[in-house]
Amino acid sequence: MHPVRSKKASKIKAVIFDFGGVFASNTFPFIVKDLANSFNASAFDVEKWFKDGVVKEYEKGNISDNAFWSRISELAGKPLPDNYKDLLIREYKKHSRIKENMEELVNYLKKRGYKTAVLSNTVPPHMNYNLKNGRYSIFDVIILSPQVHHAKPEREIYKEALRRLNVKPEEAVFTDDKLEYVNAARKMGIHALQFKSYSYLLKELRKLLNITF
Repeated sequence: MHPVRSKKASKIKAVIFDFGGVFASNTFPFIVKDLANSFNASAFDVEKWFKDGVVKEYEKGNISDNAFWSRISELAGKPLPDNYKDLLIREYKKHSRIKENMEELVNYLKKRGYKTAVLSNTVPPHMNYNLKNGRYSIFDVIILSPQVHHAKPEREIYKEALRRLNVKPEEAVFTDDKLEYVNAARKMGIHALQFKSYSYLLKELRKLLNITF
């Protein structure tokens, strides 16, 4: 694969990836189902719990595990099951898989001189599992919401990614499966693509970077 770049495309220096749902498989539905079964609740109820302000603070690393689970118990209106500490991680371990084609893409971009980053909203158990198993190690820069105490779509987390990559907004491309997070990046002047499929991402990157995969 021999890249051919235009003058316009040469401005871009970095490509930033979301993790779950983009670089790796989406495990959220499995975790929601597990929690719903454990609390005898509906999946709809569990999804509402994760939108709660206190729960969102857990994603930013601003509250403890105990505070998170205490709030979940309140929202469910039920005591915690004996195995509650396993509920976020056991389905994650079963179903989280790094996509081989995405791994190849990141390696290809790095070989072509582009900086790469992962920018992920995650929760501490998932973050710790991924760090322990080197699942972020392919990226040049790693920005995780519990570590930086901000989460997408907050401007601060995108600014932190740009700072660590040492690039301007117009020098970066960001991809995420959630349109809300894509739009937040666009508002900052970052080239942003909603991840719909691997083939779609390649097509859009070809336009932006003007390279042949």
